[in-house]
Amino acid sequence: MMTEQSSKSFAFAVEAGGQAGPVDISSVSAPSADGLVWAHIYLQDEAALEWLATGSGLDPIIVEALSAPETRPRFTRMGDGAIVNLRGVNLNPDAKPEDMISIRMWVEKGRVVSVYLRPLQAVRSLADRMSRGHGPKDAARFVTELADGLVDRTQPIVAGLNDLLNSYEEQIIDNAGREMRTRLAKLRQRVLRLKRFIAPQREALVTMSRDDAPWLDKRARAKFQDILDDATRHMEELDNMRDRAGVLQDEVESRLADALNKNLYVLAIVSVIFLPLGFVTGLLGINVGGIPGAEYTGSFAIVVGLLLLGAVAEYAFLKWKGWL
Repeated sequence: MMTEQSSKSFAFAVEAGGQAGPVDISSVSAPSADGLVWAHIYLQDEAALEWLATGSGLDPIIVEALSAPETRPRFTRMGDGAIVNLRGVNLNPDAKPEDMISIRMWVEKGRVVSVYLRPLQAVRSLADRMSRGHGPKDAARFVTELADGLVDRTQPIVAGLNDLLNSYEEQIIDNAGREMRTRLAKLRQRVLRLKRFIAPQREALVTMSRDDAPWLDKRARAKFQDILDDATRHMEELDNMRDRAGVLQDEVESRLADALNKNLYVLAIVSVIFLPLGFVTGLLGINVGGIPGAEYTGSFAIVVGLLLLGAVAEYAFLKWKGWL
């Protein structure tokens, strides 16, 4: 297996029969005549970037595109080669999978030059395989294997989000509070972020599968179609989850609104009953002469009884009108 040290910048050469082995990056300055050479450049490796700019033989426009700090999935044909930018889910420790990682590549017959800032498991897996002596014998197989690995690693993430949404759907039956509303909002945000990168990647795969670049053969185009089908399925699942999360959010909002309306209704009923009683007690509490029964010791009990009788009468009236 590769060490962390060797995973920064490295290069491999693959013979026509598929035998692979590590080589010095300087040997990737030209395409292989009968196999494949691959240089993988770490964006913060000054020596490797110097080779990319001055020793790789690539056009400065290509070098600039490969070393751009931010990229979008794309396939751009340039002569006999192409710039291919792809993204994969972030499976690094303590990372959010939907914070997808890009890999930018210059692909031509016999050579691949890739640039990265954060490691991708699909790339690491491909490099590990080459370090054990086996690898894709041409550029078309390299790109299809890498794209397939990136798409395959997206499936468990999409499935995990779908399982989480299913659990939220079950929990809403018993718990439709504000906490659930927050969880759904965060889940929907994760789905949208994942979809934002998968959608253009799907378009890049479509363009690649239809291109007539000399390094793309019939087998590679057929493989790209299979990969495209998987990417399309992921997109459909994400669209479905987005819509379901929106429906569940509406359900939670509706239940919260119903609970609020019930509380307001109870408060209104209490106000209807006690407002007249409060008016009477306030009227009898003014400090002026002439209050009826002020000199009679049983007046308080009589007033309390009348107030209770009035409250019962109001309750009966509300019940008769069907408001309770």
